[in-house]
Amino acid sequence: MANFHEDWGGQAAYVLTLARALRDAGHRLWVICPADSQLSRRAGQAGIPTFTSCRLRRGLRPFEFWREVRAFAAFLREVEADVVHTHGPPECWRAALACRMFRLRCRHVRTKHNSYRVAAHPANLWLYRRGIDRLVVVAGALKPLLAGLLPPERIDVLHAPVADRFLATADGGPFRAELGISPETPLIGAVGRLAADKGQADILKALKLIRTQHPETMAVFVGEGRELRRLETLATELGVTNRVRFLGARQDVPAITAALDVSVLASTGCDASSTVVKEALAAGVPMVATEVGGIREIIEDGATGRIVPPGDPARLAEAISATLSDRARARSMAAAGREAMKERFSETAAATAQAAIYRRVLQGSTP
Repeated sequence: MANFHEDWGGQAAYVLTLARALRDAGHRLWVICPADSQLSRRAGQAGIPTFTSCRLRRGLRPFEFWREVRAFAAFLREVEADVVHTHGPPECWRAALACRMFRLRCRHVRTKHNSYRVAAHPANLWLYRRGIDRLVVVAGALKPLLAGLLPPERIDVLHAPVADRFLATADGGPFRAELGISPETPLIGAVGRLAADKGQADILKALKLIRTQHPETMAVFVGEGRELRRLETLATELGVTNRVRFLGARQDVPAITAALDVSVLASTGCDASSTVVKEALAAGVPMVATEVGGIREIIEDGATGRIVPPGDPARLAEAISATLSDRARARSMAAAGREAMKERFSETAAATAQAAIYRRVLQGSTP
């Protein structure tokens, strides 16, 4: 399994969770990633072997690119890999060319994680039709984005799994104590990289509106990113600085999630099968999310969580306020969401489904 991200995020978490589940199910695998990446470090901690000779950088670097294509081919041949599974564009191109140019027996599976449309130019037509043996999308809603690139029978749907540790009961009390707030203080939170398309600015704008009904509400943001300074400035402009905490990267996300009264996903279009949504629901935490990607394939609006339009702070504030105002209904929806996560998105379920995809591509069959 290969991924180019150096920082931690949903894609890297997906790769590690799936790799661990497949390993535990008895499959032999390696994670291919940059040597200085968070994925490399965490895979090592999990006892999963890594191949880190490729930097997998974007951009026009022809000498480095071709060197890494050869390195991919040599590694896949050395370990006698049956399948190489890529998750991002840099490693996808390297794997596709390595398998085809060096005539490897290895088959190439690609997972598309985001909801961006793929341009049907000649290079992508070759990549999707000849360089990839099978495509996996993390939500059924993504299939229309690939019209003209691949026939539907060559596309599988497999949502990102939720790590089993979020299904375990976590104690949010110590985190609230760290913040210096009581168990009664309304606490909302968002986990993810700080980026414009993640919608943290909309959460800050919503927080100002929420405080008219719930004046003690606090918001926490877990993650790093380029938007930090802009978000800090916006919090000051909105007058909510004293009710906001930017926590940076944290290792205790399950405990932080358990401490929340509402977990919020405010993305405006990048998320296809949000891991954060599944983590919150698995932990039994009420969820408010924007309608992006395959969110309706994860949340049943009004039954396991609340769904609002993206880019609309007023609607976001309304949904969060309603969740804070009716705690009994919020707990009921969260409990229903937790059961759905156990049944549909566990590590075991994901590993079983992914292994079945590998078997089909090796047999050359379709579902």
